[in-house]
Amino acid sequence: FFYLEKHQELFNLMREFYISGEPVYEILIENYLRSKGDDGNSIGELIKAGSHIEGNILFYCKLLKDIYLWLQLEEKCNTTLRACHNYNPYLIRDGIPPTKLISNLSLELMEITSDVLDTKDNSYGGALDELLWIKENRGIIPGIKSGYSYFDKLNRGFDVSEYILLAGRTSMGKTCFMLNLAHNIVNNDISVGILGLESTLKKLYMRLVCKETRFDMDTFYSLNCTDENINSAISKLGEIGTLNLHIEEVHGISIMELKAKAISLKKKHDIKILFIDHLGEIFAEGKSVFEQTTFISKQLKSLTMEMRIPVVAVCQLNRKAPDREEKEPRLSDLRNSGELEQQADKVIFIHRPNYYLKPDDKYKSDEAGHPENMQIIIAKNRDGKTGLVNLKYHDLWGLVTDYKNKEEREKMVKNCENT
Repeated sequence: FFYLEKHQELFNLMREFYISGEPVYEILIENYLRSKGDDGNSIGELIKAGSHIEGNILFYCKLLKDIYLWLQLEEKCNTTLRACHNYNPYLIRDGIPPTKLISNLSLELMEITSDVLDTKDNSYGGALDELLWIKENRGIIPGIKSGYSYFDKLNRGFDVSEYILLAGRTSMGKTCFMLNLAHNIVNNDISVGILGLESTLKKLYMRLVCKETRFDMDTFYSLNCTDENINSAISKLGEIGTLNLHIEEVHGISIMELKAKAISLKKKHDIKILFIDHLGEIFAEGKSVFEQTTFISKQLKSLTMEMRIPVVAVCQLNRKAPDREEKEPRLSDLRNSGELEQQADKVIFIHRPNYYLKPDDKYKSDEAGHPENMQIIIAKNRDGKTGLVNLKYHDLWGLVTDYKNKEEREKMVKNCENT
């Protein structure tokens, strides 16, 4: 923030005193400087000059930040203006395309504000605040709760700046589980963002309606669909519309454009968690698929750090994996697994054993919706436990719930295993 080096030195010294718990007094600073071989005169003069504005210190601190922001804003805007002047729409290779300029400018503006807003009061990166919070909130899950009790216990919620991969093979229910997570979270009055790269906005909302009305999609498009069914669905859609759930349909965009979209969602709606459906629909520059995947993974991880929120990306597993005898997913099943696994803080697999059985052998519950067992496997958890969670999956409705009790869970798991 400072133009003169002496001002920067004085600020850093005062900050060190503050962090260590020492009072920031003029005499203590001068004594410290002399103990280090400095006469303290030059910085001492600055302290004396500053003592006259003690009553307005908050005003001057705000003024200092504002001037810094103006200078940074001027620099970034001038750079963009120069690029605009150099752009020639008739020469494809001449200049930077407008869409890329907008994406770059959005990211640069986000970096400017994060420099000011993310300044920490101590040098422990927030660890001290975390420990004090734990002291006052023993036994409480620190991150954003998923709505599934045992899953939250293992996962400890979705925490700030976490990059989570939600992976599964084709037709395992990846998008379904993502929507259930998002809906559970938003019902706790937490702002949620979804960037849908694979499905249309209409289909995503229809899935949510099916989940809430307990109707399957075929019901709506059949002759048996009644006015009562439609009215119930419209009512549920209206309820969903009042929630702090922000879904955007985006197709065929680059990772930089996606980052700009995500930052825009954060600024407009102050989202606390972002879901991306899905990773395979994002493109990036690179000679090989591995290079593209590497770049996308690193950019998504950096996005979580910039926005200070968890980002959950849906991911497709390798299609060849089901050929082996053991169908349970592994970390090596991730496409270009090395880079994806390295960047992710958590890797969560979705697995349905019932899916691989022959039609006649599949378990069919007599319960409404014909639920089956869905396994949520936490295969990697950088700061916590790994393990398996069994949930109740209603394929017809696109609904995923906790079991009512331990007995119900054990009965369902046993029935599925016996088929």
